[in-house]
Amino acid sequence: LIGGTWHDGPFRHINTLQEGDEILVVMGNKDVLTYKFVAYNRYDEATFPTGDLLDGKGKPDGVEWITLITCGGRTSELDANGVGSFLDRDVVVAQRVVKENTGA
Repeated sequence: LIGGTWHDGPFRHINTLQEGDEILVVMGNKDVLTYKFVAYNRYDEATFPTGDLLDGKGKPDGVEWITLITCGGRTSELDANGVGSFLDRDVVVAQRVVKENTGA
């Protein structure tokens, strides 16, 4: 999932997640999937390992994972229009937790 950090963006507090925190994903049919925080990393946008992250490199087979990606960290200087951009990417990896008696 890729989301924003601006103002009230869904990932605005992604860098504050800690071991054991749960991430809830509400599906279109209202099912709620639960994931447990595993890792957080900040990458420079110029060396962001897109392929490794999206291909699941280093994740065990048979386990469901979610990778959350957003902009964060350092910002560029503002241009003449007052617009800048983030120079880093924040990434959270979480493992799916199946709750007893719910199947979700």
